[in-house]
Amino acid sequence: MAVLDLTNIPEHTHWLCQGCAITSNPMEEKNCSRCHKARGRGAYALTSDGITIGDHLGVWENSTIFENGKEHWTYSLAVLGAVRMMNAGVEPEASEQGLKGPDKK
Repeated sequence: MAVLDLTNIPEHTHWLCQGCAITSNPMEEKNCSRCHKARGRGAYALTSDGITIGDHLGVWENSTIFENGKEHWTYSLAVLGAVRMMNAGVEPEASEQGLKGPDKK
């Protein structure tokens, strides 16, 4: 996974709590709405549709923020690319999927 600046990843709108591991929270919330644990190492980066695109890269529990205030996140460039293609309405060719769609012969 590549380390990217969150400001370059508009798809990252939510995070999955690393504490209870079942609650999706908006990025504006620093603490989980269910268990109240602060966002940190082990949290997953999610899209608004709940697709996992990365994870929190805190090296240790209290090392989740850079000196400039930005958090440590890693992102899967392959998943981000697929999400961006879906959002743009681009569908991979059936041959790339290994499947034949209804209009593919």
